[in-house]
Amino acid sequence: MLDHNDIIKKRSKYLAPSFSVSYDMPLHIVRGRGQYLYDSNGKEYLDAVNNISHVGHCHPKVIEAANNQNKELNTNTRYLHDSIIDYAQNLTRTLPDEAEFVVNQMKQRGILIGTGGPDHNVLKIKPPLVFNRNNADYFLESFEAIMSENDFKV
Repeated sequence: MLDHNDIIKKRSKYLAPSFSVSYDMPLHIVRGRGQYLYDSNGKEYLDAVNNISHVGHCHPKVIEAANNQNKELNTNTRYLHDSIIDYAQNLTRTLPDEAEFVVNQMKQRGILIGTGGPDHNVLKIKPPLVFNRNNADYFLESFEAIMSENDFKV
């Protein structure tokens, strides 16, 4: 296993600067389980940063589903495939009318957001790494317009 300093040097050499690291002294994470991450010294960290809040790291059902999908196809959504449509339709069926409406209205304006929470009434926003003031202004103007045009209460 590479040590902490070797990894930092090789990241600088082989990865683009857009592949940022977190913290002044980046963590050398070697595994995850449930809601925890573990560093190369075995120290346990509660992971409240990554997208694991629903099932955790290494959940057996997620691993099985990913493994089955990888056996069939391992690519992204830039190509046409039935599975992304099935996923989107199934996800959309779980949304309440207001949230689905807002998500679709934002999509029509070129802004992709999602929903979460037990009642699917929490709008989830994850801006891209390159996100400037104009993007933020456009997002807020679009959201405000959708909410006011449809008399939604915030």
